[in-house]
Amino acid sequence: MSTGWQRTEIAGLPAFVGNAPGPVTAGFVFRVGQADETLATRGLTHLVEHLALGHVTPLDFVSGAVDLWTTRAFVEREKDADVVRRLEEFAEGFARPPVDRLDAERRILGVEGSDDLPYMGSMMLRRFFGARGPGLPFYDEHGLVDCPPAAVRDHAAWWFTAANAALVCTRKVEGLGALPLPPGEPRRVPPATALPLSLPCELEDGIHMAVGGIVESPAARVLHALLWRSAHRTVRQEHGLAYSVKSTIYLVGPQRGLHFLNTNATGAGAVKAARLVVEDIRRLAAGDLSADEVDVAKADVARLHAWSPTVGPRAAAVRELGWGRPDVPYDTEAVSAAVTIDQVVEAAAQLRDGMLVVVPAETTTGLLPPYEVKADAPVAGSRHLRVGVAREGFRALVVGRDGVTAEHFDGGADTVHFATCAAALRQTDGALALVGEDGVTVRVDEHDFVQGREALVAVEGALDPQLFVPTEGSTRAQDADERERRRQQPTPPAGASSSSSTSTATSPTTFTGTGWARDP
Repeated sequence: MSTGWQRTEIAGLPAFVGNAPGPVTAGFVFRVGQADETLATRGLTHLVEHLALGHVTPLDFVSGAVDLWTTRAFVEREKDADVVRRLEEFAEGFARPPVDRLDAERRILGVEGSDDLPYMGSMMLRRFFGARGPGLPFYDEHGLVDCPPAAVRDHAAWWFTAANAALVCTRKVEGLGALPLPPGEPRRVPPATALPLSLPCELEDGIHMAVGGIVESPAARVLHALLWRSAHRTVRQEHGLAYSVKSTIYLVGPQRGLHFLNTNATGAGAVKAARLVVEDIRRLAAGDLSADEVDVAKADVARLHAWSPTVGPRAAAVRELGWGRPDVPYDTEAVSAAVTIDQVVEAAAQLRDGMLVVVPAETTTGLLPPYEVKADAPVAGSRHLRVGVAREGFRALVVGRDGVTAEHFDGGADTVHFATCAAALRQTDGALALVGEDGVTVRVDEHDFVQGREALVAVEGALDPQLFVPTEGSTRAQDADERERRRQQPTPPAGASSSSSTSTATSPTTFTGTGWARDP
């Protein structure tokens, strides 16, 4: 734990307390975040956080946030009595979210925007993890569409409990008694399995650049500081390619971090910036660094902890409360101070061998092979040809027992298997967009293919009903009624495909923390 912090217990909760003078910053950290949701329930944690804090009046010096694995709610006040009152209100809000404000908070979230991470960060996460776990922040908050009060209460009761919480205070707070949080169960950070990528690789995407990869090492923070300082010198000061270089680390699993650097450089400047960062990673991995460089990077890490007084205790909560693996310290000032040059070199080699370089569309550095995810095997089943004379995009849709494949005119194919479908998103034109856990999307539109309605009915009948997300302004019940109406329509006339259009019966459902799973 960072120097100056002490682990204790307050109001029955594990607490991490500092000794900072002046006004106190105090709050809750819950072990639940965006990565614990599914694509179909994306946004529920954010909604609970808004409901819990939105009823606090007034909202002066109150802040809340949801990241990949944690949700936090903090207040800063001069007087202990004011802090105690706010913490009690927070606990009440998380324990019993005021669902009478549900529609209002949904509207507020719509204005706030669905992506809580900067675009480049969420894009990198999605490229490594797809439409599941750490990759979910890239996607819209689909769980807010037709979100019933029962879903909010169930989500809060599963995650926002005393066993899944910690208190963080910049100094001791007097007068805090029992808090109205339900007991619950502790929830560990689950393992996050990256997509089967051929790394290192390069992706032509968007207009800016980024270089990053997954590192698991005590030297991760120091390496990150080394790369940022070097990139700032070469990319900005020496070559004038960008105003600033941003560096980010996202904890993507138990003590595993996705590290990346990005700039707002475009075109040839972005490509040159990417080359400079890649060359620097290779330099460090080859052991070309000095003890002075490492010492400066360690000082940068220490300043980060001093600048943000809650960084250390939040990391300690994840590490010490069993939320992550306690045997691999990651984000503490003390660990970073003990890092050796050899550990930095080893961490740099991890990054060199597993990095993804993103450059603007239609450009390339020529340093690495192209980004490629091992595609799912196409399914066998009824084949529905594209309507009309199109020569681009999909040429046919194949609907099988276990999934659907969209065949391209260029010979490629996209496949989503029903067992690994992350969500079925209803489009405004009635089509269905199936998003696989790997991020692959197949659109099923009855108007695009021969016997398209039969194909759509077969796909809808094969999916778990909990995967369907209706369009904004509609409800899940209305979408289910429309699916049933479509299923019962007369079979198309002669020439219809023989694919099955029998709807899968809806089984009882059980709440699992990420949504409602169909019972076997």
